[in-house]
Amino acid sequence: MRIVEQENKYTVSSEDLLELLQTKREEGTPLQERKRPFLSGFPSATTALGIMIVALGIMVIILKSDIGVLKDDITDLKNLKAQVATLDPTTQVKTLESRLGDMKKEKDVIREEMAQLQADLETIKTEPKKEKNKTPNRVRHRPTSTHTKVRKAMNEEVLLKKASPQGMLFSDFSRATSLDPPPK
Repeated sequence: MRIVEQENKYTVSSEDLLELLQTKREEGTPLQERKRPFLSGFPSATTALGIMIVALGIMVIILKSDIGVLKDDITDLKNLKAQVATLDPTTQVKTLESRLGDMKKEKDVIREEMAQLQADLETIKTEPKKEKNKTPNRVRHRPTSTHTKVRKAMNEEVLLKKASPQGMLFSDFSRATSLDPPPK
């Protein structure tokens, strides 16, 4: 029985299959060839996304310019705050107090220096007294000072005036002839 059943089956050849495939293609071709409208090629979500990106770009540009303006305003406010702080009387008083404190410190330093100088002066004054009390072994000759040179020049002028009484008044003549030095 099995053998009989196998003989009754129909065999399909490859040519028959190709013919069937070709007929199906001819029937399905008109469905694939229909044209789509232009807007249906672009989905609406993509266009909405594009519009949103453009809008966001414009907003970023506007925000950047606003941020720049705000930074300029903040620097102006800081400058004004500094100016107001310098005009504030409490800060002026504090700066004056600090200056006064510095001056007091300088004054104390100067007083200490003056005390030291006075002590040095006293030691210098006492040293020559000690040297005067000592008997000098030899006599020291001091160089002539400018004061003594000027005094000698004035004495010479007086002597010259005494020697030449011409061009003097009578009262000056009597003074010129005296041997006493002129009063100082």
